[in-house]
Amino acid sequence: MAAPAATCEAELPPPLMGQLRRDMQHWPLGGITPRHLARLRALKPDNAVRAAVMIVNRSVFWQRPTRRPRSPMLLALVHDLQELADAHPLADVELVLNVDDYPFIPASPRPLPLFSHYQTREHHDILCPGGSFREVAFDAAMLRGCEHYDSASPWQGKARVGFWQGHPYCGRHRFGKCSRLLLSHLSAQNVSQLLDVGLTFYEPAHDFHLRVEKCLLECAANPSPSGARSKGAGRAQRQCAARGCANAYAAPGDLPRRATPLKVRPWVRIERHADFRYLLQLDGHSSSWRLQFLLATNSAVFKQSSYYWEYYYSALRPYVHYWPFWERSPTDVLQVLENASRPENDEALRLVGARGCRLAHQLLNPHARQCYWRALLRLYAARLQKAPVLGDWPDAKRVRCSREDYAVKGGCEGWIQHGPRTLDRVDWSTVTQRWRRTDAESLDRVVAAIELQIRAAPGFESDIESISPRLTESKK
Repeated sequence: MAAPAATCEAELPPPLMGQLRRDMQHWPLGGITPRHLARLRALKPDNAVRAAVMIVNRSVFWQRPTRRPRSPMLLALVHDLQELADAHPLADVELVLNVDDYPFIPASPRPLPLFSHYQTREHHDILCPGGSFREVAFDAAMLRGCEHYDSASPWQGKARVGFWQGHPYCGRHRFGKCSRLLLSHLSAQNVSQLLDVGLTFYEPAHDFHLRVEKCLLECAANPSPSGARSKGAGRAQRQCAARGCANAYAAPGDLPRRATPLKVRPWVRIERHADFRYLLQLDGHSSSWRLQFLLATNSAVFKQSSYYWEYYYSALRPYVHYWPFWERSPTDVLQVLENASRPENDEALRLVGARGCRLAHQLLNPHARQCYWRALLRLYAARLQKAPVLGDWPDAKRVRCSREDYAVKGGCEGWIQHGPRTLDRVDWSTVTQRWRRTDAESLDRVVAAIELQIRAAPGFESDIESISPRLTESKK
């Protein structure tokens, strides 16, 4: 646990206020009706990664208990909400949470109010802090202070490579390539001594580059529909490419040499990523919540240009908190790393790492995340036409399990009463009532300012939205 270091006004700077404004501007006060919420619940029924919940009298309830375990990320999120309700007065609200890897609500003048972790320019999901902060112990593992990383992994001692490792998740990426697979193959082929990318889980059958090679071999063996052999492998490969050896994420010519099966890399704990000077942030199914961990390390983050973003991305500035790549081509990271490694750029990259570390500690700490939630729920509650009534939900069940619930199979839906996930993230024991009043008053000013901005200028784009590519570009 950590005590608050600053008030909400300090931990919700204008870029984060802009994200809140972007998400709340679609509805007038009282504009979200029970009918809207009923449509949303029908469209997105409860399952492992989605849940309709309500906060009534500072207790969080499942509106529609499933008696089945929920996703760990969803459970982490409701733990966050219950801790928030334990620590602060909250208005009674009902909301639908989505912790899937994708946003779901298409952009429209009056979207349905789904709370999600990811957003694009074509989606109007409401962004909220992700369950990964709690579930993967971000605070204990990473928020040790930037001076800790200065001492434990000083800049000059960090390995001078662009490092990434992980699972080969692929989603909708720019240029139609899967960055995790493509860069792993380029690294395995030693295209650059500065690129150190590999997979900790790998199945050759699911490697899109190996599928291209298989297709090329089959075409070389039988290059024409009639079965007649062509003169030379080069001609066969050209015929093959014309007939479609390209697949969802790979195509002939992506790699300098033929793709071969990759070797599985040993796992490097996220805390040890601080030992590398340049850390690559690669998209997975959508964006990856690894970014918050990388920023905290004092290493320079290189971020893949992405269609997707999380709630805090508007606070990030290119070349201030990270260096971008995947902007001109799927392989531009090679030139970006080459430029970064030049001696004249070393100090600039060190400062990028230092600024990223400060941002992670100042804006992603537990109290700062609670501030975002508090502002978000205040703004959202003002847009609900009607507060939830417990009597309207006879099957509703508190997410915080009782001893009796544990005796019933599925009664707790995965809620754990004891263990790391359940611990409070903010320590209020040393905080005076006077400071808490000051903090609450600062939040009042933030919320009032956002409401004024919404009324003054509708159609607002958040900072990250204004620099992000559109999903529609991938269809051109």
